[in-house]
Amino acid sequence: MIRFFVAILATVCWTTSAYAETFADPSTTLIWQGVERRYFLHLPPQTPGDAPVPVIIALHGVGQTPAEFADFTKFDEVADRAKVAVIYPEGRSYSKEGWLGWNSGFCCVGKAGKATDDVGFVMAVLDDALAKAKLDRARVFVTGFSNGAMLAYRIAAEHADRIAAIGISSGAIGGDSGIGTPYYQIPKPSRPVSVAIVHSLTDPFMIYHGGSSKTLEDEMHLRRRITSSVADAMKFWWEANDCDASDPAYDDKDVAIDLSYGCKAHADVVLWTIKSSGHVWPGDLPMVVVEKGQLTVTKPVSAAEAFTAFFLRYERAH
Repeated sequence: MIRFFVAILATVCWTTSAYAETFADPSTTLIWQGVERRYFLHLPPQTPGDAPVPVIIALHGVGQTPAEFADFTKFDEVADRAKVAVIYPEGRSYSKEGWLGWNSGFCCVGKAGKATDDVGFVMAVLDDALAKAKLDRARVFVTGFSNGAMLAYRIAAEHADRIAAIGISSGAIGGDSGIGTPYYQIPKPSRPVSVAIVHSLTDPFMIYHGGSSKTLEDEMHLRRRITSSVADAMKFWWEANDCDASDPAYDDKDVAIDLSYGCKAHADVVLWTIKSSGHVWPGDLPMVVVEKGQLTVTKPVSAAEAFTAFFLRYERAH
């Protein structure tokens, strides 16, 4: 049985009152576009002789803090066991409620080419962390939920030379911000990037088959904001990674898994389709192991563990 951590508010955001506001790890600040921004860096136990460790950039959803995302996903616990570092950048406030979010190109803070350059901010955070800690530049990964997943897609597309793999939960590669606004889609990456996608068939905000969310219209009064479909994302990354195709590889009552095959540069594309969960960060997922275009499914593990295991198969040659 697959478990899920369910979104608390009937919006695309998570409430900021449910989790601790502080990290055990101290924050680091930097100035980006004239504004002081911050991030948190969690390092696994290391000794001076250890090799550089891989690093996961973890992007929270709208209305959530980095501390909440860390607490919710349990990435720190998984990262310590796997000897991986985790960077938690902090989004910018964009509402009177103080909700934090990202500019992914069409949602949710500004639009492509305008307002905050959050792609640039996250890459500046990565550079700052690389200068401060012993991190492996060849094994940089990005994950995110909802608006954070949208930004993860955009970062991978714009900085494929630096990102080895991404893990997406409830995201989209494109869309618009409402009636009369231009449609945005992430650009084609300069090289293949491995991609793991998790999305629920019953997500009321990020519609699996694309289009407008009636829930957002009714409850948030967002006038026909359109998002692209999961099929659009799969097709985009098949083509970007020069894959032959993608076929169903596993199916049970909770989840179906699709695997792209024949992809160039050892760049896999895997999709977990959750059959009924809503707009969530999943609690447990069947772990997948991809070897020579074949997929093996093992026992369910936390989503953080499933993404981390997927990530650690890949590295970016420089």
